[in-house]
Amino acid sequence: MTSEEAGYLGAMTYNNLYAPVLDTLRQQNRTDDRALAAVHKLKMKLAECERQSPSFLFDLTKQLINQSELNVNLQEAYLRMHDSAPYDDLVVVGYENVPEYKELTESFTQYPFVNRSELPVEKRKREFVHYSKRFSNTLKTYFKDQNAAQVNISANQLVFQTVMVVRTVNEKLRRN
Repeated sequence: MTSEEAGYLGAMTYNNLYAPVLDTLRQQNRTDDRALAAVHKLKMKLAECERQSPSFLFDLTKQLINQSELNVNLQEAYLRMHDSAPYDDLVVVGYENVPEYKELTESFTQYPFVNRSELPVEKRKREFVHYSKRFSNTLKTYFKDQNAAQVNISANQLVFQTVMVVRTVNEKLRRN
């Protein structure tokens, strides 16, 4: 695994792998107050750990997989886990009914309400377009040589860039 892959997978580890599992545990133990408190405490500590030491959970996950001698394709695992990953941190409370916010959540290619002088948003937008093109090219290659691993890598990069665009725009909205 390259350092580039570790970078974006590391940034997605908590939301994609740990948060869904902890939410499932919370649902399974909803009648046990002690278990709920333990799951809540673990969730808060893991999130804090990830904030203080980015990619720690990714490194932990790799070590667990390596020591268990399992053959796991992390790229594919992350893509599969995106479906159950919580994205509460991507929603700006109070903007859910704003038409522009709704439009943003539906399509990341148009930003009619963003000032062109906003450099962070423009940078994220350019990165998103770059990774969108890369994903498209990877799909074309996939149909020729059936290399699913590259499609998984490219798809994860695109998902990561999408999340980064949303977070950057949300930060701008929170400041306004």
